[in-house]
Amino acid sequence: MTARARSAPIGGTRLFWCRLVEVIATQWTSQQAVDWTIALHKAAGKMPVHVKKDVPGFVGNRLQHALWREAISLSSTASATPRPSTP
Repeated sequence: MTARARSAPIGGTRLFWCRLVEVIATQWTSQQAVDWTIALHKAAGKMPVHVKKDVPGFVGNRLQHALWREAISLSSTASATPRPSTP
């Protein structure tokens, strides 16, 4: 049996340390499977994000890298000074 012959929905999720959960569908994933997965994560108190287009990197990682780039830029232009947090 080939993978294409299977009728089960195919997709995935990626959990982050925060409430964010990415729901990733493939071309074989039904909308019903996506909706069920989103509802499941909402019921668990998570914040699901439906990734509709295959792009390099995950949504959470792309946002995190954008924050890092801005932090480095602020530091390198002396607009802000990084310092260790105090306990």
